[in-house]
Amino acid sequence: SSVHSNQSYSLGGEIFQIATSRESTVNEMAELLKKNLKDKASIEMKIVYGQPRLGDVKRNYSDTTKARQMLGWECRWSLGKGLEATVEWFVTLARKRA
Repeated sequence: SSVHSNQSYSLGGEIFQIATSRESTVNEMAELLKKNLKDKASIEMKIVYGQPRLGDVKRNYSDTTKARQMLGWECRWSLGKGLEATVEWFVTLARKRA
């Protein structure tokens, strides 16, 4: 994700969380990706569940407070809309290269 700022101070070396500011599960993301791959690229994605492993991420939440305070950034898209746009971008790129 690219973020541009009109701030006059240097942001060099800063790290920002750019996300929905809403908790989501890995299953939610996988199901949304599966749907978008099928709808946009006719790709059938199979979700395979295995035994849990040490360190597995079950859900994710990113605090975007720093981006809001320092950049004036606000999330405008849901996870679903963002994944849809991402899949569309890759599908378009693949078609151009074909």
